[in-house]
Amino acid sequence: MSSSTIETRWMKFGKSHDFVFVGKEAIATASGIYVSFLDLNTRERRIERFDNKERGDGASCLAGHPTVSMFSVVERKHNPKISIYMYPMLQRISRCILPDKINGYLSCSFAGTEYLVSLTTFPDFQLIVWLWRTGKHVAMLNTKIDNLNQEIYCSPNPPHLISQLGIDNNTLSIYQVRTCSKIVSIHHVNALLPEHRIVSSSWTLEGNLFVSDEFGNVWLVAIEANKLYSVVKSKIREHPKNKPIVVTHKSGVIVVNPNSEITFYKKTSADWNVAWKFIWSISTFYSIQVGKQHYFKDGILLHSKNGEIFEICTQHDNIPHIEVIYADEIEYKALFSISQRTEHVATLDRLDRLCIFELLTGKLTARLSLKHHGEVLHVDSHPTLPMLVSCSATGNCILIDVIKVSLPKIFNCFHLYGNLLDKVKFSHHGELLGISNSQTGIMFIIGKRCKQQRVNVLGFIEINGYIADFLIYEKSYDRFEILILTTTIPSMASIGGNKVIVYTCKNSVEFCTHAVCIIDISRPFRALYHGCKPLDILGVPSLSKQLYKMEIENNFQDIVLTDALLSMHQLRNIGIYVTDSRIITYGYDGLIIVRDNMELRKVIAIFMPHHRTQGGVKSAISSPFGEMIVSLGRNGDVVANRIRLPETKTNLTETETMNMNLTIEDFTSDPNEHDQGKKSWLDNIIAAKLKAEHEEALPLRASILVDLEKIQTQICELLDINESESPDARLPISTFDLDREARQRRIEEARLEQNKLRQNLEEDCAQRDQMASNLREIFWEPLQVKPCALRSIGNDTIIQNYPLITSAQKMKGWDRLSSDTDEFLYSYDVYDRSIDEENDSKQESTVISNKESLTTKAENKTYQIAKRWHTLADDGEQLCISGITTHKWIKDESITSTHQLLTPCVSNLETILQKDVIIENRERKLKMHFNKLFEEMKRAKECVLKCAKERINRLQYCASELKTMFEINSILELIETPSWNVDEIPDYVITVKDHEVFEKSRQGELKIIDEDGEDENKGKKTSDFYKMALEKMMDGVLELKWEDEVKKEIPVPDCLIMKNPSKYTEEDIAIIKSYKSKMQMLQREQEKYKAILQADIVKTKDVLQRDIAAFNDKLKDLELKKIQIESAILQERLTRLRAIQRHRTMVDGKEKIARFTDEKLTPAMQEARRLIEKCNALEIIVSELKVRYDNLCKADKRQEAKFRGEFAEVKQSIVEHLFRHYKKRPKTSRLTTTSITYLTEVARCVINSEKSDILPHDCLDFLKGMDALDSMPRNLPPQINAEYWQIMCRLRRIKVEMEIKVTCCAVEMAEAEQTLSFYQKAMQSADNAVACKKISLDDKEKSLMQFVQEMEIQLVLKMGQIEVPLRGCPSDYANAVLVMCEELLRVNDCIVETGKRKLAAMHKSMHLQKVLSQYEWQYVCAKMTMEDLQRDLKDIQEFKITRNVLEFLTNSPCSVNLERDYEKMQVNLRIFRNKFRELLELEQACLKEAKLRVAKWKKKNDKISQEIKTKSSDVEKRRRLLDDPHRKRDEESRRIRLAAIARRTKLVMKAEANYEQLLILHAHLEVLKLRTYPTLQFKTA
Repeated sequence: MSSSTIETRWMKFGKSHDFVFVGKEAIATASGIYVSFLDLNTRERRIERFDNKERGDGASCLAGHPTVSMFSVVERKHNPKISIYMYPMLQRISRCILPDKINGYLSCSFAGTEYLVSLTTFPDFQLIVWLWRTGKHVAMLNTKIDNLNQEIYCSPNPPHLISQLGIDNNTLSIYQVRTCSKIVSIHHVNALLPEHRIVSSSWTLEGNLFVSDEFGNVWLVAIEANKLYSVVKSKIREHPKNKPIVVTHKSGVIVVNPNSEITFYKKTSADWNVAWKFIWSISTFYSIQVGKQHYFKDGILLHSKNGEIFEICTQHDNIPHIEVIYADEIEYKALFSISQRTEHVATLDRLDRLCIFELLTGKLTARLSLKHHGEVLHVDSHPTLPMLVSCSATGNCILIDVIKVSLPKIFNCFHLYGNLLDKVKFSHHGELLGISNSQTGIMFIIGKRCKQQRVNVLGFIEINGYIADFLIYEKSYDRFEILILTTTIPSMASIGGNKVIVYTCKNSVEFCTHAVCIIDISRPFRALYHGCKPLDILGVPSLSKQLYKMEIENNFQDIVLTDALLSMHQLRNIGIYVTDSRIITYGYDGLIIVRDNMELRKVIAIFMPHHRTQGGVKSAISSPFGEMIVSLGRNGDVVANRIRLPETKTNLTETETMNMNLTIEDFTSDPNEHDQGKKSWLDNIIAAKLKAEHEEALPLRASILVDLEKIQTQICELLDINESESPDARLPISTFDLDREARQRRIEEARLEQNKLRQNLEEDCAQRDQMASNLREIFWEPLQVKPCALRSIGNDTIIQNYPLITSAQKMKGWDRLSSDTDEFLYSYDVYDRSIDEENDSKQESTVISNKESLTTKAENKTYQIAKRWHTLADDGEQLCISGITTHKWIKDESITSTHQLLTPCVSNLETILQKDVIIENRERKLKMHFNKLFEEMKRAKECVLKCAKERINRLQYCASELKTMFEINSILELIETPSWNVDEIPDYVITVKDHEVFEKSRQGELKIIDEDGEDENKGKKTSDFYKMALEKMMDGVLELKWEDEVKKEIPVPDCLIMKNPSKYTEEDIAIIKSYKSKMQMLQREQEKYKAILQADIVKTKDVLQRDIAAFNDKLKDLELKKIQIESAILQERLTRLRAIQRHRTMVDGKEKIARFTDEKLTPAMQEARRLIEKCNALEIIVSELKVRYDNLCKADKRQEAKFRGEFAEVKQSIVEHLFRHYKKRPKTSRLTTTSITYLTEVARCVINSEKSDILPHDCLDFLKGMDALDSMPRNLPPQINAEYWQIMCRLRRIKVEMEIKVTCCAVEMAEAEQTLSFYQKAMQSADNAVACKKISLDDKEKSLMQFVQEMEIQLVLKMGQIEVPLRGCPSDYANAVLVMCEELLRVNDCIVETGKRKLAAMHKSMHLQKVLSQYEWQYVCAKMTMEDLQRDLKDIQEFKITRNVLEFLTNSPCSVNLERDYEKMQVNLRIFRNKFRELLELEQACLKEAKLRVAKWKKKNDKISQEIKTKSSDVEKRRRLLDDPHRKRDEESRRIRLAAIARRTKLVMKAEANYEQLLILHAHLEVLKLRTYPTLQFKTA
């Protein structure tokens, strides 16, 4: 293999991934083996590979540190390692490795600045806390959420809270990390969570959690207060497509609802119960998937499903602004090269958009949507032309022109098929195009016909099988070969084809195809590829990892394997891409292997652009010379790698000898050819073919019909001739059968079908008979008493007996399958289960066993009292208090032995079972007693039916005699002879008669056929025969009955018939007289017979009705007895059930106590003991920390003494001067961090004078300040030399290190005390829980003891009485009288009726009062009117007319012509009316105009009012903003800050001036001292 260097040039992430913040300026995203870093300021993207020993195998589960530019990454393999890196150097800080092997991790997150939390995958789903600085795990906890898709997030500030969200089942759990020195623990937080499905969560800075359900409802989970507050209530009720997202922002929350509306809510006050206020909202067309808060910039970053990353930030105007940061991440599903455009590559994204990228830089050049033609399923590029072709799910084939890569366009489209097309491929030289449907086995060929300038659909090939792949070879301008890789086995379609069908096609005027041969392949292939030579084929078998090179021989008659070599891939299903210089193989293992096309065994390069855990490589392409390889992963990522070879390029050129004259214009077609409407090309071809065949077959059809008519006419004539011949010469009809073979064939088929149906029916009948015999053997034959019913005559009453099994054959199967309560036996399953449970209950706790003695004593006391009462009572009282009425029906000595007062309250199961068997035998005796009564009644009904049958026959006989002799129609009701019903015959259920087989089922009751009637008819015939034979034998000697004599007619004398009455003789007269006397006597006898018949009918009717009524009354009495006996049986059964239930209740109570002790009390006590041990261990640690803190404080104080000891030989003034520098600390940056890791690292850096990459900026500033203090100032006294200064700096650094250690110990001690306080509270809560559970256990034991002490008594009360709970004192019931329920109901009804009558009388009285008042008022009104009229009459009568008045009235003109005056007045009135009408119309017009003006002004006023309201609301909002206390506080704080800054500046300047003056004075003082005390110098000789 040649040595080569692989360089990743660019990459496009596919599916949208989660991102994390790395420091302040970057976000990171991981996919496969790549991690992408995006700078938020410069928008520059940086891609790093993680595929070596140093960085690990793949990258996943990124987590960003909250304060420094640090991130963690997890490998994509079994038992992965977690690596911690610094950004941007990518320097590895540490590596976290578990000693035990695990399957992998699901999510990671930093908890504060100290710890890293990770969540493992199945089977344990453990939360692991790592100390990331050292890579050691310090705590582990198994979680209860078992989803394979989970996320964990940590709160940004202490305390360290962890939220675990299961994405699949939307469950949420919260945990907390507690630290005490080096001991770290994780415990579950029992927070109050909503009952809905949680889909999103976000931590606040205060340690609370916002959660949202799938409908967009948002809650705030207050962890410390353990409360749940509603923030937003959504109006969505249906399950949305997109999930809502919540993000914490500026002490509020941003909610992204399922409709992609982004809304910001903020709390108006510190009270959590106050409603959240709507601040702003913005809509977007992005489908948002992830949202996170950028704590450093106070902004929100959102990630959409289409790959856009955009930021939402609000300026001072509080208006949200959206800024797209990155928009080039979308899932890609296809990758292909572009011929003649080697500097570009094309892809197809998830939205069916054609994307063209620059090969070297990955820059997007153009984008074209193909979705309107249907979902794109496959794309292929032309081997020599810049053209692409795609096939879609709607059956379209699209040709795309890519001559201008910046402006691709669709220049041709074929609607070929009504179903999907999933495979498209050009021929070897690109002149033909094949499109196929793999499932249906149809393939279309597009190309140019002979002597045509444009392409068209040449035709199609349809095979019976699955098309895996195909290859097209051009032979000449009018002939080509097609090799179709197929299989006819449906189960083999998933692994490819094992046969190659070779078709020879002629491209002439008519498209002709011919299957030349079928070649069997030794192994199945999924795809075949063209090799470097024209007839070479490359492929990889589906179930192998070898690369096969095959060659077509014998003019496409055979395919020969020429070479086979290992592909060097680790997994099967390998793909191939072939160029003129290179062969590239790729597969699920993520590897790409580049080989030389001329020498397959020469491997040029092997590299892994995609990780195997994400599906590896889906497709890969190469540049013409193989230096650039672009691959598409199954996760949608596109990666471009460059191969650098040490040797120079060889002369590699593409051979295009056969396609030099081929252009894109050759693939255009006439638009009129595609104007087919909604039908596809195939549908049009089939329709045209059917139409042509129909038109071609019309003449043939007409001629066939004419011939058929002639044949029918001839046959009819021959049949007529045949019928006219003699029988001997006549031919059989079958001779004229023209289709004898077909008829015989149909007859044979019918016979075979008949035999098959007969066989099936016989088998079905045999199975039914077998089933019937089994049922009869299991359920019917063991019955000693068969189930039977007894109906009254008239079917008004139905009584059933009790079916009984023989005593020796009580089967469990019958007990389980019997559904009625008559035969329920409890001596099997119930008792066996009770025995098992009693055996299990022997293993109870000691708490219960200690109190069994008290229970037994209390029970013995109650039992003794009941037994004493039973002894003192007489026999009647004992039977009354027994609770059963069995003694009324049978006599049994066991009633006394099983008396309920003699039964102990607490009995063992064996005693209960023995008593149960005795009571069950009594139940059986009661049933047998009733069955005896039932049989007697059945025999009575048999006698009644027999008598009724005889009487009905007598009635019918009498009625027929009256009809025959006297022509009297006796009015008889339709009397139906009573017979036995179906359910009254026990064997009728299992007996099937022949006449019942084909009878249809009827609703209601089935009546059996009266076989006795048939026997009766036979009996009548037999009796008539005997009678005739007897008469013939006796020859008239038998004595006749009186009825027969009465029926005989007296012969009429001949004289009455033959003679005239005037010619009668004396003899004739005597004969006539005798005839008359006989007739009179016969008439009297007949009248007597008629009266007897009529009386007999009445009597028989009465007797029949009386017998039937008597039987029915007896049956009703038996029904009453059945009810009473059933009551006695149920009383016995209730006694059994009560005993079993009481025992079951006691056993369950003991088990509940034991279970409560084992499941709740014991774990609570163990938890309390564990917490006590934990608290004791933590107290020891806290005390050790306190001792350590005191020691460090003392050591810190000893540093000053050590400082002076180091300068013991130096003058005091110099020591003081150095001490002042010793006390100095960095002024600009103080060490404010509380992280133990950072403090420890700072202390190490201070003492060693080193730098650290893991420290935040404030710590680095502190170290820079220390370095600045170490530099010697210029104004130092000359006595302080560099050695003294270095010693002072070293001691100062030791002092600073000690101070940092003291601070670190103080922080550690504070955390330990806080943890200890938490566990102490938890211990107190656990103690309280244990105390509560012990109280609950005592209550359960007392309740069980009380239940055992109480004795239940069963009483049989009279009808109408009920049992009520006893209240008050028993002496209150001393004078109580029992009243029947019917009496109470009757009294209530009487009270109700009396109340109704009273109300009716009251209503009637009120109505009468109203009527009287009305009459009185009318009377007073009439009286007053009469008085007024009388007063007026009196005035008129007293008025006197004078003479002048009389003359005026006589001569007045008004009274002369009143009609004329009236007409004038009418005319004037009409004139005035018209004038005023005109005025009114004028005023109405003015009013209408005024209304229009008013409406217009009203609209203007409303508009102005609305504007005023808007302005007022804006003004009010501005005023509120001006009056906002936060704003005032902000302005005040700014003013104070500015004043403080100014004051600080002045003070600094003043301090610097004072310091300089001080130094000058100090130097002057030193000079004066030297003058006062001169320094003596040693003079050398």
